[in-house]
Amino acid sequence: MLPTSVRPAREDDEISAEFFDKALRDHRPVIMYCHGNSGSRANPHRVELYKLLIRLGFHVVAVDYRGYGDSSSHTTPDGIHDDVRTVYRWLRERTGDSPFYIWGHSLGTGISTVFTSKICREEGCPTGLVLEAPFNNLLDEVMRHPFGMPWNILPYSRGYFDQAFNSTAPYFQSDVNIEHVTCPILILHAEDDWIVPHDLGRKLYDIAVEKRPASADPIQMVSFHSEEGCGHKNIAYSSKLPSILSDFIK
Repeated sequence: MLPTSVRPAREDDEISAEFFDKALRDHRPVIMYCHGNSGSRANPHRVELYKLLIRLGFHVVAVDYRGYGDSSSHTTPDGIHDDVRTVYRWLRERTGDSPFYIWGHSLGTGISTVFTSKICREEGCPTGLVLEAPFNNLLDEVMRHPFGMPWNILPYSRGYFDQAFNSTAPYFQSDVNIEHVTCPILILHAEDDWIVPHDLGRKLYDIAVEKRPASADPIQMVSFHSEEGCGHKNIAYSSKLPSILSDFIK
């Protein structure tokens, strides 16, 4: 999605692939958006975020992993990370030295943290990482999710969950990987988030503060009060978000 200032004057004008490729080299900031577990890149709360970001002057590229939206094939953790890597490399070939940000929401925060950790170690960090409604690790999130909480009354339930998610958890283990993310990090979390509880985002922030090297760029956590009603999906509607993002970019 092109920044508002770059779009053609008439909405119904057809835009060629060449136009998009050229626009991506215009040195405006680019965001690669990794969405959460449900729906597709076209969910209304995601579209609302895209609209805000393009008004603020960002290029936005939203990824539907395989098995989501109109992307083909079967969803697997390996496949999701391959898809993110493919889109990232495709973009970096076209964006040159433009500021480049990775934005993850919910499950996408685990994907984007693990992926950003990997490229920081191997290729060099992006300009920044934004984590919206993040969890510290998959096991804690599954046990605190509304569908998982009833199982907590059972003895040894954590061990059962650990066994069930043993092969999948490392693909989303933010608390282990965030220490290697040395670019600036912005964490956004609503206090009334019942899908990924606010304290899991706080745990991730505290681990990052403790484990990231002293030379790492700043990390900031912004909480949205329950009175705002942002919940798990509606931070994009907060009147505070534009200024928060502008300050982070600066």
